[in-house]
Amino acid sequence: VEDETILSKTLKRIAEKNNYSADVAETVSQALKLVQEHSYKLILLDVNIEGCDSGLTLIDQVNTKDTNTKIVVCSGHVDTKDVLSLFPDLTAALNKPIKFQDIEEYLKEAS
Repeated sequence: VEDETILSKTLKRIAEKNNYSADVAETVSQALKLVQEHSYKLILLDVNIEGCDSGLTLIDQVNTKDTNTKIVVCSGHVDTKDVLSLFPDLTAALNKPIKFQDIEEYLKEAS
């Protein structure tokens, strides 16, 4: 879930390059619809989604539907340590710019 189009396309390509399927949502409402329709092993979530107070509103929705889904949050504006303290069940919290090697590792761990 990433509102920066170039980054979301890059992340999708990384997943597909590593033989994983990936969906992209650029808004929380798009992400909620996808989460309701599908099960995911991993969700990469930008905590500052455009048009919403916070992408964090999505975390409880995901955890309610499927507690096995790993969630990695990322942000270029919020201290990710604070996010981890609010949501200790998160898999990880990354600061932007994201290291693509980290994403590949989280994909492997989730599969």
